[in-house]
Amino acid sequence: MGFGRVDVGRRRRLDAVGARRLLRRRRPYQGPDGRTVVGRHLAQDPDGWELNNGLVRVQTNTTDDGILVANCGEQPLPPHGACLLGSFNLVKYVHLDPNTNIPYFDFVQFEADIPHAVRALDNIIDGALYPLPQQAEEAKNKRRMGIGVTGLANAIEFLGFPYGSKEFVSMERQILVALRDTAYNASVDLAIEKGSFPLFDVDKYLEAGFIKTLPEWLRTRIRTYGIRNSHLLSIAPTGTISFTADYVSSSVEPVFEYQSKTICARNSNCRGFFKSI
Repeated sequence: MGFGRVDVGRRRRLDAVGARRLLRRRRPYQGPDGRTVVGRHLAQDPDGWELNNGLVRVQTNTTDDGILVANCGEQPLPPHGACLLGSFNLVKYVHLDPNTNIPYFDFVQFEADIPHAVRALDNIIDGALYPLPQQAEEAKNKRRMGIGVTGLANAIEFLGFPYGSKEFVSMERQILVALRDTAYNASVDLAIEKGSFPLFDVDKYLEAGFIKTLPEWLRTRIRTYGIRNSHLLSIAPTGTISFTADYVSSSVEPVFEYQSKTICARNSNCRGFFKSI
């Protein structure tokens, strides 16, 4: 779980009146997927308002208060928000068929593991030590988490599909749809067991842009039983944890190079050279 700063991004200082005027004048535009995004965001700090031109917003649900700050490199967060991240190493789900010796992605095991990750991260929200009481309140009111992936390039290229090809993108979509639907379904199951997040409003939640993209069977379950976590997905860069996971490709990024060097502290046990296979 990470807590960030509010002093990142390309911003310029504004007074409160000017900031609100500029917010009203913002110009939405159509993103590549056809949804409307906004390229300006306001962040409030003790000295006034700042304009952040480095973010775009797609409404994920209706629990946010409309103003985002770049607290974290992985995901924009509301004031006092915390990023609680966990990533699946997709390489571990690629196996060779013993009969044909052809590689395949084990969707059965992947989907079986996702609910355990959702439960584990949800438990962290209650067990974490928060520096500020406002952070604890924010986390427990929305119970947000960010489950993602790493090793995507290595995994799908091992299946025989070059990065960026139509076959690669098709497999990537299958994996991420499985992650989305299984994670949200697991959160519904947790809501049945433990209750929905405190700020959950079923009508507002189901009207949010991203939630409308969920399959109808899942939206019906949310309407019937609620959902434990306001947010569930986040594709983090995973630059460091990919090193510890057998040096797999990071996040959803391509393989940029096949070897790299790292500088180790004096008397440390780390090796000064890593080579990926």
